[in-house]
Amino acid sequence: IQEKYDFLVEASLAVGSVQTRNKGTVVGNICNASPSADTIPSLIASDASLKLISTKGERIVKVEEFFIHPFKNILKETELVTEIQVPKLPAHSGGSYLWLPKVTGVDETLVGVGVLIAVDDLIHRNCIMARIGLGSVAPTPIRAKNTEEFLKGKRIEGIIFRQAAEVAANESSPRSRAEYRREMVKVFVKRALDKALKKIK
Repeated sequence: IQEKYDFLVEASLAVGSVQTRNKGTVVGNICNASPSADTIPSLIASDASLKLISTKGERIVKVEEFFIHPFKNILKETELVTEIQVPKLPAHSGGSYLWLPKVTGVDETLVGVGVLIAVDDLIHRNCIMARIGLGSVAPTPIRAKNTEEFLKGKRIEGIIFRQAAEVAANESSPRSRAEYRREMVKVFVKRALDKALKKIK
């Protein structure tokens, strides 16, 4: 995971405190369904799915489809999440997770951004795939589909990431501090895309 999915590691290390990370699990962070959960945006960006099992069988759902309302997921009382399934990363891809914490006792995340981008090659750098997960800027974690579509097919240049960040800000719908959070979406989406691009080999 550290070698190939380092952006998932970045997200996991952003969760709570050392004590919480040592006692808790990634699945627990997901099932809590907090809008500001740190592991979720990167899992959305990686196109991850969850395996849900009960005595009646099993089903596979995308992480982005798991949430209904703040702190409410689709899990039935008889179900358990037993797996997180993360697809193989495409060639010439890079991912990152960045977050802006509140300055509080638990440092809850104000804005969380997980991105995964892939380019055709290192010379032309045309974006062939983009996936972006946003946390703490809507009632549930969300996938920034309009931003992904904006990036696809474009040659990666400085202005493109700035424009993509504007699109992402418009996709967010913060419940509080809306103007500030949207501005921070612009900042952190741009930074996360820049960081992901630097990782592409």
